[in-house]
Amino acid sequence: MALTFIADAFDDPSCASLPDPEVMFATKASPQIVRMCETCPLYRPCGDYASRVPVYGIWAGKTLKQRQKRNPQLVGKLLPSMAELTRRVEVSA
Repeated sequence: MALTFIADAFDDPSCASLPDPEVMFATKASPQIVRMCETCPLYRPCGDYASRVPVYGIWAGKTLKQRQKRNPQLVGKLLPSMAELTRRVEVSA
């Protein structure tokens, strides 16, 4: 459900054009990533979504740890990463 929401709601985010999308899954957001996020037209909906849903990675320039500090309800709850979802599908197949 969350993955469908992301695909439907976030058409053409700035991070989609990154040559290495893995930078969005770092444990610390670089100043360049923060600036890119802050100028993205989807900055607000991206941040709103990530402040309510425990998703891994950098969303609206904030890491999961930063978002957990603002919303303690996210602590201990984490949606599986895409790698984990893929691994689960491969194991069950």
